[in-house]
Amino acid sequence: YLMTNERFREEFKSTLLSLNDNHFNYSRASKALNTFKDVYEPLFDQFFERYPGSGSRNNSINGGYASYKCISDFLMLRANYIQPMLDYVDDYFENR
Repeated sequence: YLMTNERFREEFKSTLLSLNDNHFNYSRASKALNTFKDVYEPLFDQFFERYPGSGSRNNSINGGYASYKCISDFLMLRANYIQPMLDYVDDYFENR
């Protein structure tokens, strides 16, 4: 188990926090998601006309799992879970 190695654990935490603060921060990630949506949204009607019963434009944007809204909500809330996850790992290995 890699997490049993304290040096690895510290480097993992540092890297994860850096990625969250830089590459995967909400502003940057949501901009990329919006670019993706802007490219593919015009094709949704054509796709769903070709493959009836597989969904709809509205469901692709506002639906459940894997919709634009679902991914956007995930991006908005994701950062809130990183530090608690890292704290859990620290607590787990400190109390063993």
